[in-house]
Amino acid sequence: NIILQLSSYFEIFIETFFGVTDRTWVSEKTWKPLATFTPFCGINSDGYYQFLEKEGFSFKSNFYCNEYENNLPHIDLFNQKDFVLYSLMNKIKELCELNDDDIHELYFSSLNEIINNTEHYHYRFVPEMTLKPFKFIAD
Repeated sequence: NIILQLSSYFEIFIETFFGVTDRTWVSEKTWKPLATFTPFCGINSDGYYQFLEKEGFSFKSNFYCNEYENNLPHIDLFNQKDFVLYSLMNKIKELCELNDDDIHELYFSSLNEIINNTEHYHYRFVPEMTLKPFKFIAD
């Protein structure tokens, strides 16, 4: 529902293959908020936010639940998923306890980053990813 998407301050999700250690899986759960000016708390495997940052996105705002990644090298993610889920729940609690004025201020103080992520998604990332298979064929 695009109206619901555009009228939300942030989105919460767990990626499809959370806890997988041999790859970083990124699905529509990540792309949808990036495409619609929506910050998110997304949980994935180690390197998720670093992968997205390497692709040109930015996650400095307090909306994003990326601080758990600092602790991932010190735990066995497959056996300690509850640590990551606990981090997510704490972030959700922190955001949901903000009053309307504070969450509005957080959103609009992060607006440049949010706009840059959405513009990057539409004007740089998608065109490059769409053409990538054809570049491989042409080479």
